[in-house]
Amino acid sequence: MSPAVFDISSMLTMTTPSYAAAAQPPIRRENGSMQNLYTPPPTSMTLVAALLLLDNPLFTKTKFDRVYLLPRPYVQNWILWAYHQSVPNDETRRLQLALRMASEYFRLTMPKLGDDFHDPGPIDCSTLAEETRPLVLKENVEVWDGKENEKTGEEEKSDLVYCCAVPERFFELLRSVHGVLCEDLKSITFQGAA
Repeated sequence: MSPAVFDISSMLTMTTPSYAAAAQPPIRRENGSMQNLYTPPPTSMTLVAALLLLDNPLFTKTKFDRVYLLPRPYVQNWILWAYHQSVPNDETRRLQLALRMASEYFRLTMPKLGDDFHDPGPIDCSTLAEETRPLVLKENVEVWDGKENEKTGEEEKSDLVYCCAVPERFFELLRSVHGVLCEDLKSITFQGAA
């Protein structure tokens, strides 16, 4: 299944992501706690991915090529999985903080040790796309904002399929590590779009 793409800046073309760039804090990050996450530069791919997840153009209003829509349960499980990965001792607290910030950012459940999780496996966006037209979002797909219904105090409409808009560089890193489930729902690809 091809991932759902929301093109923020159609004038820009997709380029190969630079994962090393995650080691440098984005210009828009001015507060000290964010700066501390990037110093010293991360050595584990898990921390790099967590930092890329925090750099979301929909919320920061910075100019990026694209964001990708991922099913909300996939992002939640990836955060829980990443939280439990072994990283160098000097990166453990930074990883935990970055993942907690990402959980808050996307209004997901905060990760903690002992949470149930499983290997994320390939990205599967089949729940977001129409069955006969895999590049078209279903009508009931909505980007999750985590707001509660003011009248009932419950989550928004249950017939909606919620997704998270994630930065392109985060998606490309996940694709290269976990793969993406193809339209035949059997094959897995690790390659980016041509």
